[in-house]
Amino acid sequence: MFRWLASIACMAAGLILPSAGWSSNPVKRVDLYDDPLPAGAIARLGSIRFHHPGGISAMAFSPDGKVIIAAGSGKAGETFRVWETASGKELVRFGEAEDYHFPGLTFTPDGKAVAIGHKRLVKLYDWRTGKLLRSLGPYRSVFAFSPDGKLLVADSAKEPAKAFDERPKHFIRVWDVATGRELPAFALGTNAVHTLGFSADGKRLLCRTTPEPDPRSAISAKFDEAGFIGIWDMASRTRLHQYACPTSNVVFSSDGNTIAFQPGDRFGGRGAGFRAIEIVNAATGKTLRKIASEGASLGFTPDGKSLVAITEKEISLWDPATGKRIRKMRGHVTTELPRLVGFSADGKVLAVASGGWMQDGLIRLWNLATAEELRIGGGHQDEVTCLAYAPDGKLFASGSRDRTIRFWDPATSREVRCLEGHDSDVLALAFSPDGKTLASSSADGATRLWDVRGGRELARLDGPSGREVRLVFAADGKTLIAATQAGKSQVWELPAGKSIRRHELGGKNPILLALTPDADTFLASEHLDYEDKAPDLLRLVSLTTLKPVRVMPLNPCRHPNTRFLCVGAAVSADGKRIASWQTVLSSNHPLPTDHGAALQVWERATGQEVFKVMFTYFDALTFSRDGRLILGSHSTSNTDWRMCRGGLSVFDAWTGARLGTLPGHAALVGALAFSPDGKTLASASGDHTILLWKNDVPLAVKPAKAEPSAKQLDAWWEALGNNNAALAHRALAEVVAHPAQAVRLTAERLRPAPPVDVEQIARLIKDLDSADFKTRQQASAAIEKLETADMALRHALASNPPLEVRRRLELVLEKVELAPLPPARLRSHRAITALQWIDSPAARQTLEKLAEGAPQARQTQEARDALKHLAGLKANP
Repeated sequence: MFRWLASIACMAAGLILPSAGWSSNPVKRVDLYDDPLPAGAIARLGSIRFHHPGGISAMAFSPDGKVIIAAGSGKAGETFRVWETASGKELVRFGEAEDYHFPGLTFTPDGKAVAIGHKRLVKLYDWRTGKLLRSLGPYRSVFAFSPDGKLLVADSAKEPAKAFDERPKHFIRVWDVATGRELPAFALGTNAVHTLGFSADGKRLLCRTTPEPDPRSAISAKFDEAGFIGIWDMASRTRLHQYACPTSNVVFSSDGNTIAFQPGDRFGGRGAGFRAIEIVNAATGKTLRKIASEGASLGFTPDGKSLVAITEKEISLWDPATGKRIRKMRGHVTTELPRLVGFSADGKVLAVASGGWMQDGLIRLWNLATAEELRIGGGHQDEVTCLAYAPDGKLFASGSRDRTIRFWDPATSREVRCLEGHDSDVLALAFSPDGKTLASSSADGATRLWDVRGGRELARLDGPSGREVRLVFAADGKTLIAATQAGKSQVWELPAGKSIRRHELGGKNPILLALTPDADTFLASEHLDYEDKAPDLLRLVSLTTLKPVRVMPLNPCRHPNTRFLCVGAAVSADGKRIASWQTVLSSNHPLPTDHGAALQVWERATGQEVFKVMFTYFDALTFSRDGRLILGSHSTSNTDWRMCRGGLSVFDAWTGARLGTLPGHAALVGALAFSPDGKTLASASGDHTILLWKNDVPLAVKPAKAEPSAKQLDAWWEALGNNNAALAHRALAEVVAHPAQAVRLTAERLRPAPPVDVEQIARLIKDLDSADFKTRQQASAAIEKLETADMALRHALASNPPLEVRRRLELVLEKVELAPLPPARLRSHRAITALQWIDSPAARQTLEKLAEGAPQARQTQEARDALKHLAGLKANP
């Protein structure tokens, strides 16, 4: 829901993004199928063959079956695409405008030209060159060629002089194709045409019509209840027969003798009468038989002896003479409703166009004799929803709405293995820390564990269901956490798969956005009502207590009837920073640029904003492994929601500076991932493919040549302890820009944490269970003052204390976590962050000394975590 909502909202932001990429390599690259890659991409996983990035509104086979043409939205010159049927190779593309709906598309019977309905004209193009040959019209919505190709018929309407006083008059106009001369028309009165077809000899014309509603009547006939099939004599232009046909879902056989239709609503959806396909004699209107099928799209084979019916779940071939099913097609059927059907002239190949109506369209082929899908190109057959690199970077996993998981070799771009078993869209993936197990979750709530090496399924776990799912392993690999955007979470103990606990967020319309890498907390926002004057908040919530650890105010909007909905968040790999993005939920007026959608970056330790970037809506966001970069995907068009494409932008995670942009995919990008070594980034899209990019973005903060003065060093050190995170991070950027001086300064002023009185902490925690109220209060106050209080309290909670003791421990922990950090603690935290980012031998040596401090101290743990993080980066050079 939120991706659809924000895709519309991104158009209101009014931001057009520059198309320059960050890679300076001008070499033109191709994928494994010899198809070109976007500028800057180094590989494509999967194939774009038979893909139209603007969705598919019409398609047709050439009479000889050798090529297929499809129409959809696109830039000028890209609206129509022609592919070779045997290989899926794109032969030519052409077009005039960024249009989407083309009421008609068909080859002329001799195959030399293609006829396209566009802007009330039937335009004949030489499909090999894209040259416009002739325009005929005007027409309204449908047209057809006579079997010999000499005549073109199309519906037309003469608008009334006073639109509100009378209904328009409708006609079927006729043209001589060779000369363009118009011949006598058919007068239909107030009946509008919706389907046209010829008898095999071309002497009779079949049309499905409906009366135009009378504007003077308060009650007009419903569209589907007032339909008619009319049979007309082409020579005399007279109607031979007419009978009722209460549906818009009508197809004629090629010889014009048989009609198939299915009662339903105006748009072909399943209404109350959407129960069976009716086979009707075209000449008499007599129902020959009914077929019990809920076909959403229908089509007769060219010989008229078989009928294809497509639902959201299956494709079936029926015998209209007997009403029996001949066979069911094998292969994935897209979750988006397949809307178009085409056949090769010999009737051997079925083509089905599917895909989202504002996203990439895909043409898929089946052999009608064997029911086998003719796979052309590899990879996923639907939107790729999630990505994950194995810890060693040598294997790459992707999940899709085609319900499969695919393993790839990122070095060769080749598919290694396909895992099947999910009954719904695969929405989340996570590798265990040792890389031996892959966890996957789907929209139906099923979470599965897979053996990475052998590809076999290890376990099935029942988890929370939802359209957005997150997965994360604990650092030791013994715990797995799944959470949905609706705020439900589940924790399992591995390898047994035992459920440890379930949680559900409270509050108004909670939205769970991300799980932190340490598996201790998650990010959630609340969507408040318009009448609620309280600010929208982003909360960092403990998975153990479900209590907020940090509360962050989101970008406010002062305009009435407008809310900024936070729809996504990402956490850096070291867990120290948070990025969130939001978009305008509703607005009845234009917003100034400083009230557009925003990318906000927060410091996790303080919950304070580091910087904010006003930007168009993001579809996905992630940090680089070293935490220095933020990669975001976004739409590259703000003029037409049907033209949404997935661009990529990189921001400096210290300053918010935009470092570069790439054109990205032909459809919106919904998932991003950096390789463990940070040298490669991957983007997954609605175009069913994954692109790999070389990460060669220059950093905004570079080593400075000038030597800082002692006064500057003192000022920076002081600023590191400031409670204003934005100010502190500006100083942090300066510190990192002077690595040698920063390391020396930290080594001089930061000492390993002194030993902790473990016995004292144990006594204080024990006093929390005292029967004396004053003793409990004193113990609570003393614990709150300890630097190691949070770690000690978590350790005590992990020991499974009695319920009353647990409650008191949680109350004290909540106070400790929400309390502002003292300057010394902040300075230590940020200095360790600086050493981690500098990552020089001297910096690591300083971290090693700090890691030798008291094990229970937060500073010691942070130094150890920084070294562990750096070791993970070094393991994948």
